[in-house]
Amino acid sequence: TYRFNDMAEGYMELMFMDDVSTAQIAPTGNFNVAPNVNCDNPMLSAQQYDTFCVQGGYTDDEYATVSINRRSLEGGPRDWRHGHTSFRLLAGLRGDLGDAWSYDLYAMHAQMNFLEIGGNDANVARMQNALDIIEDPVTGEWVCRSGDDGCVPWNIFVNNGNQIVDDYRQGVTQEAIDYMYTRYLDSGGSQVQVVNLTFTGDLENYGLALPSATEGIQMAVGGEVRHEYMWRQPDEVNVQGSAGSGGGAERIDAAYNVYEFFAEALIPLVQDATGFHDLSAELGYRYSDYSTSGGANTYKGLLSWAPTPSFRFRASYNRAIRSANIFELYRPAGLNLGGTFDPCSGPEPNATQAECANSGVTAQQYGQIDPNPANQYNTFEGGNPDLDPEVADTFTIGVVFTPSGMPGFTATVDYYDIQIEDAIAQEAYGVIMNLCIDEGNQAYCDLIHRDQFGSLWNTNQGFVETTYQNIGLFANSGVDVSLAYMHTLGS
Repeated sequence: TYRFNDMAEGYMELMFMDDVSTAQIAPTGNFNVAPNVNCDNPMLSAQQYDTFCVQGGYTDDEYATVSINRRSLEGGPRDWRHGHTSFRLLAGLRGDLGDAWSYDLYAMHAQMNFLEIGGNDANVARMQNALDIIEDPVTGEWVCRSGDDGCVPWNIFVNNGNQIVDDYRQGVTQEAIDYMYTRYLDSGGSQVQVVNLTFTGDLENYGLALPSATEGIQMAVGGEVRHEYMWRQPDEVNVQGSAGSGGGAERIDAAYNVYEFFAEALIPLVQDATGFHDLSAELGYRYSDYSTSGGANTYKGLLSWAPTPSFRFRASYNRAIRSANIFELYRPAGLNLGGTFDPCSGPEPNATQAECANSGVTAQQYGQIDPNPANQYNTFEGGNPDLDPEVADTFTIGVVFTPSGMPGFTATVDYYDIQIEDAIAQEAYGVIMNLCIDEGNQAYCDLIHRDQFGSLWNTNQGFVETTYQNIGLFANSGVDVSLAYMHTLGS
C-alpha cells in the first residue's frame, strides 16, 4: 500500500503458484478402441479363425466384430506429467471523498495455465493399422494393409507370457511397440478480469436520517465489469484420442462477459426509544447482465429489531441467482471412467429383466452382458452452453442474545430455509443408474446409452451421460445455534 493523502491510497496484491505432478500409470492397451479383425488375417490361429469368422458368419474379405480388451504389458507403464501455473494480480485506489463518502476502485487479473504431457501410450489409428494384417502374395511376408510407413504387425493372438519376441509371427515385437507408441501434449487455462468501483457513504452529515432515529442512512452503490475466458489446445494425438485416454480431447476457445450495478442501504428506523433500542432495515438490489443468459434482478430485505440492548430479533429474505460459470458452460465434453457398477451385467444380474429394460437392455442381452473386470464404466462428461441461471430464495428468522450482566457472552438462534430452482449440477452416475433401474424415471433412463452388446464399457458407444444440467430443485432448512463467551484470564 502507499498512502498519497486522505483521498488516495494505492494498494496491490500479487499471488503466484506453480505445481508439477508426475505419475506412472498402468500400461495402455486395446480397450476395444480397435474392435474389428479382418478374417484374412494371417495372425489368427485356426481356432481363432473358426470362432471369430466361421461361427460369426463372416467371409475372408470381411471384418469380424470382436471385443478386444488386452493391456499391452510388453510396452511398460504409461508416464504422465501435469503442471499448473497460476497468478492473481490486483491493484486499486481507495480513499475518502469528504466527510460522508469513500470510494474503492480496483482491477484484477487472475489466470491459470496448465500443461499435460503423456507418454508411452498408443496411437489408436496406428494400433488399428498394426492389427489389420494381410499376407503379401509375392513375398509371403505379413504386412499392414494400410501400407503406413513403419507399420509392423502387432501379433496379440499368440500367448507368450507377455514377453517381447524378435519374430512378429511368434508374438509382440519391439518394432510393433515403437510403431504404435506415442507422446501427447495438452495445454490450456482460464482467465478472469474484473474492474469494480464502489462508493460507500454515511449520509448523516447530509441530514438524511429519520426523525425517530439517532443515526443516519448508510449506503453503498457501485458497478462491476467481469470477463471470463477459457481455452484448451490439445495436440492432434489428444484430439483423436490415445488408446488409454478413453476418448478424444476437444479444443475450446470460449468466453463471456458480465455487467453489474448494485446498491445497498442500511436505514435506522427507530432508535433509543421505549421498546425500540434499535429498529433498522437493510435493503439491497443488483442488476446483472450476462452475455450468455441475459439480464437478471436480485434483491434482499432484512429487518432487525432490538427492544433492549440484550435482545435482537431479525428476519430476512434474499433472492439470488447464479449463472453457470465458464467451466460448467464450456468444459470439454468427452468420455471418462466415472461409473463403478452396472446392475444389469453378468450372468445373474442384480436387477430384473424388466428393470434392466428401463436402461435399454434387450431380452436377448439380459444375462449376456460382460461386467467390466476393473469395475470401470463410461460416462460422457462436459459443459453445457445452454444452461439457465439457478435461482435461490432464502428466508431466515432468528434472535441474538447479549445479556448486559454477562459481558462477552453472545448467543444466536436462526432458522433458515433455502430453495434453489433450476439448480446447476452434474448428476452422478450412480444416481442416474439407480433412479432409472429402481424407479423407471424416464428422464434419467434417457441418459443411459448402451452399445450393441448392451454394455456401458465395451465400446465408446456405451456410456451414461453426466454433463451439467439444470436438474431441478435443491432445498435445505434447519436451525443454526451459536454460543460464544469471551472471558479475560487476568494479566
